[in-house]
Amino acid sequence: MKSLSWYLARSYLSFGKGEYAITTMALISFTSIAIGSFALALVTAVMNGFQTSIHEKMQNIHPSATIYSYKDPISFVPLKKAIAQKFPEVTAVSPYAIGHVMVQSNAMEQDELPAVVQLKAFDPHAESQTTSLSKKMIHGSLDDVGENKVIIGKTLANTLEAQIGDPITIIYIEQPSGKQRSVPVHQKESIIGGIFETGIDEYDNGTIFSSFNFFNELFPDHGITQIGIAIDPNAETQSLIISLRQFLNLEVLTWKDLYLPLVSALILEKYAMFLILLLITLVASMNIIALLFMMITHKRSDIAILRAMGLKQSTITHSFILLGLTISAAACICGLAAACAASWILEKYPFIKLPDVYYVSHLPARMEWSILIIVFILVMCITALASWFSVRQIRSINIANVLRFEG
Repeated sequence: MKSLSWYLARSYLSFGKGEYAITTMALISFTSIAIGSFALALVTAVMNGFQTSIHEKMQNIHPSATIYSYKDPISFVPLKKAIAQKFPEVTAVSPYAIGHVMVQSNAMEQDELPAVVQLKAFDPHAESQTTSLSKKMIHGSLDDVGENKVIIGKTLANTLEAQIGDPITIIYIEQPSGKQRSVPVHQKESIIGGIFETGIDEYDNGTIFSSFNFFNELFPDHGITQIGIAIDPNAETQSLIISLRQFLNLEVLTWKDLYLPLVSALILEKYAMFLILLLITLVASMNIIALLFMMITHKRSDIAILRAMGLKQSTITHSFILLGLTISAAACICGLAAACAASWILEKYPFIKLPDVYYVSHLPARMEWSILIIVFILVMCITALASWFSVRQIRSINIANVLRFEG
């Protein structure tokens, strides 16, 4: 019976002359499902590209996790040994000391205010093992920090109108002690040893990297307050973070915790856009209902003759369902193929530029097999429901009346 259902479905697909209305409706159904599948797959790939690209950028510039001490400085050497013994999943650690300063250059106008930035002391060798900052250097390298050399972001360099090798003035406030009422302001000359560009404003415009020796001259009592750690990709990150918090009794945050609103917004946008376009695809698939209603009405006499010859109603019903599924499957495959091609073009030739407010410079698209499979299954399920709803009309056909007046 299955082969007979397939045979009937194939025969109904060959629309004959004089069936222009049905042929036109079939083309409309095919086109609408193809466009719906194309839009659903492509937009999902674009949202997936946004999520993946931003995750990669944030994950590369930030350590896998960061240990924070908000009160007392961290004794780095003992803590490093303890982490190495207790947590083999931690592959590297990098110490940081954080302070806030103002910076200006000789090229700035006299009435221009100095830029307020974060001064971050680090170890160049350890930093190259925990983040990809070394790959973001556009002038110089991480090793170019020295006794009076610092590394700044490209945006800050443009603000200061300074280039590599130019002198800059760092203005800092001496830490108050005891009941000291006045807060002395000091200046220290430094030289730009390197320039980096991460694409993240808080780094490119608000962070200066220096050596620990240089930092200790400005803030001798600060000490190390943060430690970046690199985690083995195969490790269970969340359970490791919980174990580190319990073992160290310190705050441990991943890069996702630092950008939790951004991560949540990307996930929400991805699923919201998918749901909205799925509803549009649902509306497009409703054309199948109209097509099958027209075909069942047009084939009333054929259905009555087949029923009179003893053919089961289920066989006829299956043939029309197979007809709808065949049209939908062909349209969906064409739409998904077009979405793959468009996604490949956007990934290979990123010609659509985005404003600076985004973390990526061009419109990304990351197509995956899971997206194609999910879209195909959903479209086929919607079509199957629409087809099943349509073929219920066959039950209401009065065989005797049809054979008497239409046969």
